[in-house]
Amino acid sequence: MKKFWVIFLAVTLVFCMTACSATGFASKGQVNKLVNNYADENGNIQVKASINYTDADGHEVVVEIIYNLHLSKAPITVANFVALVLDGHYDNIVFDSLYSARNTVGLLAGAYTYDAEAQHEEEDAKLVYDQHEDADFTIKGEFVSNFYEANDLTHQLGALVMWHDTYTSSADYDTANTYFYMTCSSGNLNDDGEVVYSNDKNFAVFATIAEGGISVYYDGDIQHQGISQIPAWVLDDIYLNNQNYNSIEVNGEFESDGDPVVDSCLSRLVYVSGWEFVEDQDLSGLVDFAEKYRNN
Repeated sequence: MKKFWVIFLAVTLVFCMTACSATGFASKGQVNKLVNNYADENGNIQVKASINYTDADGHEVVVEIIYNLHLSKAPITVANFVALVLDGHYDNIVFDSLYSARNTVGLLAGAYTYDAEAQHEEEDAKLVYDQHEDADFTIKGEFVSNFYEANDLTHQLGALVMWHDTYTSSADYDTANTYFYMTCSSGNLNDDGEVVYSNDKNFAVFATIAEGGISVYYDGDIQHQGISQIPAWVLDDIYLNNQNYNSIEVNGEFESDGDPVVDSCLSRLVYVSGWEFVEDQDLSGLVDFAEKYRNN
């Protein structure tokens, strides 16, 4: 009888190890190794994004946001994002699509890039469709609906979230590659006025704003420094600016509701000019990890 239980436990252990490895997620040991090598004491890597736009009155606004990339909670997603940042893939990307209103979901980023110095001409346009979302790989969706329990992050204001094809079918949960979005609220309101996080279980939140990590410059002068939430007037600017671009077409064919978009409107596009890691460190190991977990 004892021998039977030994054999039974051994078979069960082998089955469990096989089933766990078949999920495609990183093991706890792998995650701990990554965190020990690259993250801070909270399991994060910090990166600063510079968000730029011109407001309706022609004033230049720069919003610098320091993000916590949660390597311990979404290792594959973060490693993939880090690899793309290091490759310059996200430099000058435009927040090109607004989802519903400012108080619901947020801004999608990745399809367009922006050349602030170019002239508004069809052959030399400021807005270029680069198809950033059309990558030749996909990554695993690190969220609850995809049987990944470690990521408990929410769609809080300013969070970065990895986009995939849809959240209605499990077949599409593993289709994320380069597209992400930034939330513009702390969730949706239900009929009782309570905040609900309807997308948390269906999308991989991988970055949140660091405490005191926001600085806002207005025509080069500091307006806010060391704050933790994006000011409401900045969100309003972003919302209003992006209303002009819901119907923009590609490669010089700039149209909005059937009318040409003038140069002054194009200058108001909201874009991320660049990313800078707060700590000067060698992150090549994360690039290797990302390559390992990309499905080509």
